[in-house]
Amino acid sequence: ATDEDLIRDRLDTVKPVLINSTMEEVFERFEDNPELTILPVVDNTGSPKGVICEKSIKRYIYAPFGRELLINKSINENIRRFLTAIPTVDIKKSIEEVIEVYSQNIEAEGLIVTEDAKYKGMINPKDIINIINKKELEIAKETNPLTKLPGNILINKYISDALNKANKYRYFVYLDFNHFKPFNDNYGFRLGDRAILMCKDILFKCIDINKYFIGHIGGDDFFVGSLRDNEECLSIVKDVEKVISSFNSSILVFFDEETRKKGYYVGINRQGRKDKIQLLSISAAIIEIAKNVNNINEDVLSSVLAKSKKIAKKSENYLSVVGINSNFFNVLN
Repeated sequence: ATDEDLIRDRLDTVKPVLINSTMEEVFERFEDNPELTILPVVDNTGSPKGVICEKSIKRYIYAPFGRELLINKSINENIRRFLTAIPTVDIKKSIEEVIEVYSQNIEAEGLIVTEDAKYKGMINPKDIINIINKKELEIAKETNPLTKLPGNILINKYISDALNKANKYRYFVYLDFNHFKPFNDNYGFRLGDRAILMCKDILFKCIDINKYFIGHIGGDDFFVGSLRDNEECLSIVKDVEKVISSFNSSILVFFDEETRKKGYYVGINRQGRKDKIQLLSISAAIIEIAKNVNNINEDVLSSVLAKSKKIAKKSENYLSVVGINSNFFNVLN
């Protein structure tokens, strides 16, 4: 569900009163709706002006002649006199922005929600907490449990959205470990998890997270995406080279000195036999889709990826770069 869906789901569409309504109308609304504690007020254009809280007029309801006194006073004076300011957010704001607005007005009775600057409904404090909890559950479902990075759902959404942005240069980077299964089998899953977390840390250290989307496909597979206004393949390659170099040197601490010197260890291979197994490392396949190319779908991307990953693993620098320009696929390295 989108943030807007979460907000709409919890929206209380209580009917507002106009700023020029009489206090008699206000009293009637509260009397006809015993569960109502606040009443939104709008102007003739539908723009919110604040709320009237039931507690602010209660003493007049129960005081002798209190109600009559209010009703007989100037209409505008009465309505504005009991008007309470309340924070307003647009329905298209992110949950994070809604939380930020509410956290700065924690004593407020809730939030007024607008759409196209017009009153749409209200969210009370309890529902704000429920929205936060639901958002956290949504995030938990869509993130990898180990790294807490965006998982396949969000990665696929990013790719789908990016493919539709033909006004940009699109860069997709797929990173995966070399010889990870035998490493896991011989050194244990705990050390395997530490290697995965090391990769995450290196990604955040080596590249500017403001320019990249970083996701964890699962296991030893990571995804990095970037949208650029201009062709920046060289810059992308340099960033990815830093990741590869940093990981392949940092991972050496997982092995003893003798193994590091030899460059391999003796362990059980994929066929279940003893063999010389190369040390754990990482490779990366970079795919560049040029601006104005809009005929590429996920199936084409997967096909290109499968080929480029094989090239990367066999490459001396563990890197392959493929450029897609119109219908032409160019291996750039």
